[in-house]
Amino acid sequence: MTDEAGGNPDEIRGEAANAAELANAMTGLRETFTDIMDGVRKAAVEEECAEGYSKFKEKYLDDITDVENHGMELARNLDAGGAEIGATDDDTSDSYESPWPGLSRPVNGPSGTPTPANGRTVY
Repeated sequence: MTDEAGGNPDEIRGEAANAAELANAMTGLRETFTDIMDGVRKAAVEEECAEGYSKFKEKYLDDITDVENHGMELARNLDAGGAEIGATDDDTSDSYESPWPGLSRPVNGPSGTPTPANGRTVY
């Protein structure tokens, strides 16, 4: 990470696409976890094992749901952040001023071109 403020909207757009792909892969994570835990519970021969799977599912189901939601939120936030940086860049590009002062006269322009006494234009 640099010490600079700001960001590159093109790079952020690429990362947002990666996050969206990850979020899509996480869609349905809660249901998949539930199906797996229900399946292994049914396959457990001993009741003690079956109860253990039920307790595990109960303990971690909310965490799995949080992971799914965080993945979706990450994708949305990266996309929105990149869009805002791009919009800010667009809004401020017309008012950008260099830190160096400009000349008070045009440079190499027709109205600012010096003409010597012989009438020839000097470049």
